[in-house]
Amino acid sequence: MGPHRYLWLRRMTLARRRLMHTEPDAATATDIAMGYGFGELGRFAVQYHALFGETPSETLLRPIR
Repeated sequence: MGPHRYLWLRRMTLARRRLMHTEPDAATATDIAMGYGFGELGRFAVQYHALFGETPSETLLRPIR
């Protein structure tokens, strides 16, 4: 795995962790994605779904674990 891919995967994982542990009324999936440097939100959502099997909004709306 190259460094670019590693950093992208790391940011995706950190964004997922934040989505999983944030109350839906405290932040939006957009806020979280942008906070981790994802500027193209449509592309982020598609790649997130391919990687984790659900949309960022679905992750955010699930009960906090």
